[in-house]
Amino acid sequence: MGAVINENFESVYHCFENGVGDKVDFVAATSQGYSFGEKHANISIVKKIIWEEMLFENHKPIFYDLREAFDTANKDGIEVGLIYTYLIT
Repeated sequence: MGAVINENFESVYHCFENGVGDKVDFVAATSQGYSFGEKHANISIVKKIIWEEMLFENHKPIFYDLREAFDTANKDGIEVGLIYTYLIT
């Protein structure tokens, strides 16, 4: 389950990656955490994987809706890959 990156997601990404001007376009929920990546045309490149346990308590609410959508998709029997084309806006 994926989402377009917003200021909150980007802020968390930069807590773990210190690249100046580093660009991320999406965040995706996975079974054990979250993946951040960049899109180039129709190619998605995963740049960073953050496990659920790595998040600080104040980061967890930012990912709540994304995690809920991922869990619902799995519960409903939808085959879930690393990244979905469905985006939460």
